[in-house]
Amino acid sequence: MSDKKQSTSKRNNQPNIIIINCDDLGYGDLPPYDNTVMNTPHINQLAQGGVKFTSFYACNSLCTPSRFGLLTGRYPERAGLGWVLGAKRAGHRPPVVSRLEDFWGRFRWEVAKFLTRLGLMDYNNEPKPRGIPEKEVTIAKALKNVGYKTCMIGKWHLGEFPIYSEYHPLRFGFDHFFGVPHSNDMKDFALYRDNECLSPDFTEMEKLTGLYTREAIEFIEQAEDKPFFLYFAHTYPHQPLHASENFRGKSKGGLYGDTIEEIDWSLGELVKTLKANGQWENTLVIFTSDNGAWYNGSAGKFRGRKGQSYEGGYRIPMIAHWPEEIPHGTVCDFSRHEH
Repeated sequence: MSDKKQSTSKRNNQPNIIIINCDDLGYGDLPPYDNTVMNTPHINQLAQGGVKFTSFYACNSLCTPSRFGLLTGRYPERAGLGWVLGAKRAGHRPPVVSRLEDFWGRFRWEVAKFLTRLGLMDYNNEPKPRGIPEKEVTIAKALKNVGYKTCMIGKWHLGEFPIYSEYHPLRFGFDHFFGVPHSNDMKDFALYRDNECLSPDFTEMEKLTGLYTREAIEFIEQAEDKPFFLYFAHTYPHQPLHASENFRGKSKGGLYGDTIEEIDWSLGELVKTLKANGQWENTLVIFTSDNGAWYNGSAGKFRGRKGQSYEGGYRIPMIAHWPEEIPHGTVCDFSRHEH
């Protein structure tokens, strides 16, 4: 990045903003939060050079409502998005298939209500809309209005845009999109670039983190003289777990650890690009998760997991780094009133 570009960004007081949102990463999954198994040097450096929040909570312990809250700043219940949106098959389907899919969706919801009565989950409001309402103002919309270039990479899960185009990320303030409609355990796992379907049934899931990262680097490098906003929503460590050949079998944390260490590598590649382009000093990087750990992850010392209202379902890691503004090595711990 030229000195002219950097001075323009500073003069307008508009930092670049990157939000890295992992899927099902637990509070106790990272070394800055006392994990002794994972090897995450880039995440560690991000925490050491910025602020680590030890009392940070998602607005929900499931992905759809949590992502809605993150992008809009509003309670998901106000938009009817208190539960996970299911996947819908694209294309023509025989009536019997449609009925079976409707039955399956109803069955999943009845199971959720039953588990709620047992105290294993805490969800009572079935989602009504098919996705995020058009009237909602996302971070991307707000930033685009003040001159930012915007990009979303990774998992959307706020509406099945292959079927209902009104829920496409490009309709909610993003100039560019590269990613998937929903979680990788759902049917019709399609990979998109903007409105183009690159693969209607993407199966090479071990390549996802690398593909996401290369797309993010390309966006950063093409930002030119405008400030940019990048929402980078990783697919992992959501089940089923996959890691590329360079990371599979390398972590002490098993395949779960492999996916986290590849996410750490991805962060390192972004940092390297920002530094090479002269953008690092004026970029706010936020690293977090959509909710607590699911099967393999750790909630640390807290009770509960994803889908529950216990601490472990909502309390998540959150690190913010901005060299020009955030003092190095800061810890924000509301439980001990240390700010």
